[in-house]
Amino acid sequence: MKKTHSKLNSKYTPMNIVACFVMMIFAIIILFPLFWAFFSSFKTRLDWIDNKLGFPSADFGWRFKNYEEALTRMFVLLKTDEGTKKIYMWRQAINSVLYAGSFTFVTIFMHSLVAYVVSKYNFKFCKIIYGIVLVTLMLPIVGSMSSGLQVRQMLGIDGTFIGELLIAAGGFGGMQFLIFYACFKAIPWSYAEAAQMDGAGHFMIFIRIMMPLAWSTVSACSILSFIGLWNNYQTPLVYMPNMPTLAVGLFMFKEAKDEYSSVPNSFAATMIISVPTLVLFVLFRNKIMGNIAVGGLKG
Repeated sequence: MKKTHSKLNSKYTPMNIVACFVMMIFAIIILFPLFWAFFSSFKTRLDWIDNKLGFPSADFGWRFKNYEEALTRMFVLLKTDEGTKKIYMWRQAINSVLYAGSFTFVTIFMHSLVAYVVSKYNFKFCKIIYGIVLVTLMLPIVGSMSSGLQVRQMLGIDGTFIGELLIAAGGFGGMQFLIFYACFKAIPWSYAEAAQMDGAGHFMIFIRIMMPLAWSTVSACSILSFIGLWNNYQTPLVYMPNMPTLAVGLFMFKEAKDEYSSVPNSFAATMIISVPTLVLFVLFRNKIMGNIAVGGLKG
């Protein structure tokens, strides 16, 4: 009884109470914009002007038609040889799945492959590659957009999905590289030595031994990468204008100057687009949060 009583008292220390209070405030700050946008998506244009922070007022009621208008009016005008074509939300959803899914697979594979080689093999360029990754993390990405467009135009891959996929396959920087580097660094090399004794080659060791051992890290990074790519509108808008995604459609819908591009309609479109990522996070929240550790992800 004394041990149980002491354990209960240790849970309610002043430091724990302050930490819980701070975390509750942080959770409210994170969740409030989501709920505010959800309730604002049912307001009329006039109700939004007069009542920005409250619930939909009784005078105007709940306008469910905002979601219908978002589904039908959130299109992107695409110029083709035959003329102007409207790309509606269902087509944008297909483009988003194709873009986020393929780019997630390519980037995760290349980041993990390069990180595995740098962490497990001693050669003269491993420190140089690691240093390049650290330097590129400190450099602003926006400054390279103009030169990136010029390089794509010179190579003749400007505006093509395959070209952007090949460029993504050639990249290995960013936080994902550092996460995979720390993960593979913690895996003992004895597993690879045992596989080499059975005749396995270097690539087979990576695919059949190292990747399964780092599967928790791979899955967590894949989910986070997919969510980030799903919400990314800059890359498809600038580099793939012929393949508008849902994020691009939302950006164009918000910037449009017509009767349908009101703030409540934009919130309704945002709620529709955020459903897949919210479902994905809820389904895999334990895997994502369970693999986060100090300094990276556990392997």
